[in-house]
Amino acid sequence: MKSLKNIFWISVYVFLNLVTNSILNAEPTPQNRESLNSRRTYLNWHQGLGLAAWGSWLATNLAGEAKYNEDKFFYKLRDTLPSQILTSYLIEPSNDKLLLYTITKNYHEEGTSEHGKLAYLTVGLYSASAYFAFMAPGKIDDTRTEGWSTIFTHKAMIFVHLPAMLALPSLGQKLEHGTAQDLENMRNVGWLGFSAFTISIASFYF
Repeated sequence: MKSLKNIFWISVYVFLNLVTNSILNAEPTPQNRESLNSRRTYLNWHQGLGLAAWGSWLATNLAGEAKYNEDKFFYKLRDTLPSQILTSYLIEPSNDKLLLYTITKNYHEEGTSEHGKLAYLTVGLYSASAYFAFMAPGKIDDTRTEGWSTIFTHKAMIFVHLPAMLALPSLGQKLEHGTAQDLENMRNVGWLGFSAFTISIASFYF
């Protein structure tokens, strides 16, 4: 009788074990499968647009470097000329100095530069990439992985490159009546944001 009872409980255990494994390894339901496919599509767009935004951001920064060297001369000249004029104009009066000062004081770029056009493109691609990331359906298995991971690195860099991207347009507008230091600040923020964006992308490949 005791052996029959043991066989019964062993059979129950095996049956429950088979049922549990069957549930855990079951094929995803049509709804889950659709969610997975949708998530994969959104994330593919996010990745593709993110790579395009990275290339555009790099081109924007390189075009900005060329513009930086040109603009820095005007800003420094504009900031230093007033004190020079006070001394040199008394020694040798010249309308040329006053004219040069007027030009540099009111200096601003006419139209949109190559740097500006690339900046618009970068913001557009960056925004589109972010849209697909935020609108992607969540993971079905939302179990957190312990320790450092590529996903953590990718998401952590958002707290650097997103504020930088948001700050750059206002820094650019400020330059119209800004100083050489404002120009330097914009350059630093541009490269800082780009570096964080590079780390965010590279975390998936290295």
